[in-house]
Amino acid sequence: MKLTDLIGTSLLYTAKELKWYMEKNTISELSGSGQMPLLVTIREERGISQKDLAEKLKKDKTTIAKAIKRMESAGYIERRRGEIDKRVYKLYLTPKGEEVYPKVVEYLGEIEAKLDKAFTQNEKEQFLSFLEKVRNTITED
Repeated sequence: MKLTDLIGTSLLYTAKELKWYMEKNTISELSGSGQMPLLVTIREERGISQKDLAEKLKKDKTTIAKAIKRMESAGYIERRRGEIDKRVYKLYLTPKGEEVYPKVVEYLGEIEAKLDKAFTQNEKEQFLSFLEKVRNTITED
């Protein structure tokens, strides 16, 4: 059996291809280190803490901190101290981040439209069900 015949390997290759496609066709400053999912999550969950963001995206705190620092330096997000717990940083998009967000959403919609052409509704439902099963299996303790 070849490695490319394995489900896990195929998923990794597919994820890599999708990431490459997204990075070459979107805002270059957001293409590194998974910054696009950070921007989307921070926009959709305004005031999320760095800790909660790391947990939600299943990334270690150091990786999230570095990505946040890059995005903050680029002017896309800002960190604010929590009002109750001053040790906690809450994350928000800046006006520049808010300006970019619709472009990211539009781009993700284009990818979805492209995939819609490849699958019937039934196939999409099955595929999403299979992916959920993979995620649940991998995250089982």
